[in-house]
Amino acid sequence: MASEPIFTPEQFLLDEKQANVKSCIITVVGGVGLTSTLGLKERRWGPASPLTFSLFGSTTNFDTPGILLNAAIANAPQIYLSLCYVTFNGLYTCIAMVYEWNAWATVRKGLRVTKAEGAQRSTYFLQLPYKWAVPLTITSGVLHWLMSETLFIVRADIRTPGGDLDDRESISACGYSLSSLLALVLVAFVLIFVTVYTVTRRVQQHIPFAAASSLVLSAACHPPPEDVDTHLKEVQWGVVDSFKDVGHCSFSSNQVLQPLAGNRYA
Repeated sequence: MASEPIFTPEQFLLDEKQANVKSCIITVVGGVGLTSTLGLKERRWGPASPLTFSLFGSTTNFDTPGILLNAAIANAPQIYLSLCYVTFNGLYTCIAMVYEWNAWATVRKGLRVTKAEGAQRSTYFLQLPYKWAVPLTITSGVLHWLMSETLFIVRADIRTPGGDLDDRESISACGYSLSSLLALVLVAFVLIFVTVYTVTRRVQQHIPFAAASSLVLSAACHPPPEDVDTHLKEVQWGVVDSFKDVGHCSFSSNQVLQPLAGNRYA
């Protein structure tokens, strides 16, 4: 009877989010097509755009209530972008955890903790590895800036026939720019595309995925009795001992062996 491999390469997918991702891609592509065909003569960048819209009666006199209403409308999407950043940050944190956990079967390294001792390593300042955290933070900043260039508060001044400014007739409104919107949609599309590519990459599995399960983590942390102060040393996951026909896999600071296909391990 042929032995089956103990591990097989698996694809790291978030099945429950695939429908949402596809919907986002369709929305983004549609938005690019729409913004590229509308307002050909009015595609000025940022506040230079003369386009305005009225929402909830937001075109009002330039007074305190009118200013606050339009400021709220123009800045409401910024809150949505902040929530999106938190979501993407959490998603990339899960992906980074998968790669870090999987690498412990091939590379010996210290544990990552808040206060490092011995061979331990400190946690990341931005929660993520810098190669991911820096681009994600920069992209988030660019999206916030583009949103501020897409939606903004404007003031329309009215002058008398003599050329004097009539403050009582000045109005406040919410302006928008199609050029800025197009740039915003393109950057968002790039972020979504990179994220979809990252979460659908095939991961060569070297260790059973833990998925942050405390039971799996605990099962992988039973080194041999002679391995003292393991948590302060560089460790690697692998076969540390054998009991009759069943091997034992654990993190250890001692030498470990790679599990073999067809063998049984606990």
